[in-house]
Amino acid sequence: MIMKQNNKLLGFLCTTFSHHYIEEQKVTNHFKTYKCARCGKEVATNAKGKLEAITKKNKEAYSVLSSFVRKKRLSKNNKQLETNCN
Repeated sequence: MIMKQNNKLLGFLCTTFSHHYIEEQKVTNHFKTYKCARCGKEVATNAKGKLEAITKKNKEAYSVLSSFVRKKRLSKNNKQLETNCN
């Protein structure tokens, strides 16, 4: 009960004074996810650079995109190491 009241108070602070977003995940150079330090609301940048609320569908898409980019970077780094060793 106390936790629920605390979340309502933090939510009120966020709606009154604005959210305090902290970068949670850098999906790519253009797509990032953020989480409010006070109320826990999650948002992400869209294709136009604006913040939008994260839905379950968006979260899955960002997760897949993030793993794809990570694998691509790793393979690129491995290729560079191979060429430097030769």
